[in-house]
Amino acid sequence: MPEKPPPVPIPELVQCFFDEADGAFGPWLRERHGQLTRDLTHANRAGKLERTTPDRIYGFFSAVIDFETPGILGTLTFGDRELCIDAVATPNGRPERHELWEWADAIGRPELVPRNTSFVLQLDRMPEIVRALASATRELEPIIAEGAPDILERIATERLVRQSALEAEWREAEHRGTVRIADEAFQRRDWHRVAMLLDSVRDRLTPAELAKLEYARRRHGS
Repeated sequence: MPEKPPPVPIPELVQCFFDEADGAFGPWLRERHGQLTRDLTHANRAGKLERTTPDRIYGFFSAVIDFETPGILGTLTFGDRELCIDAVATPNGRPERHELWEWADAIGRPELVPRNTSFVLQLDRMPEIVRALASATRELEPIIAEGAPDILERIATERLVRQSALEAEWREAEHRGTVRIADEAFQRRDWHRVAMLLDSVRDRLTPAELAKLEYARRRHGS
């Protein structure tokens, strides 16, 4: 099997992020009479957040590119524990701040915005992602600047759908974990613990699990 390339040092990745953002967004922003600013913070050796430069990054960091045109405000970030590149945008002077991919999805153009933007550990991925985000931003600028009510409503509705699905996943994960622990307690004949655990997720129990709850209650009360 071919050997994996050694990891790229974080300072090189951050510098590449800034350079690519300047190159990909800069010409367009100048055409639009816009502007771009950069900021870099990290957690220093004392654990406090402070501004720094790529060559002096110590711990957790956040590299930020803020950009503005007459029509939109946007932010491009790179960092956190997943080394993720993210882009958000809003109509200039209004509060509708959404992920760039949410704007693309709302107009039926999901292919505009790259989705695999986490764990960017290779220098060759950085230009590909940043340039794609810059291209998408240029194409979506009129849509974002207008902030049409139907587009914003579509984004809000899709957010609620995703949130509902995520909450359902969390609830099901809690259900599975609680039932697993209750099964272990059942094997030990710890009826009180079985009843307490299963009762905490009663609304999600299957008929068989409800029967086990009732059985544990009877045994605990006997």
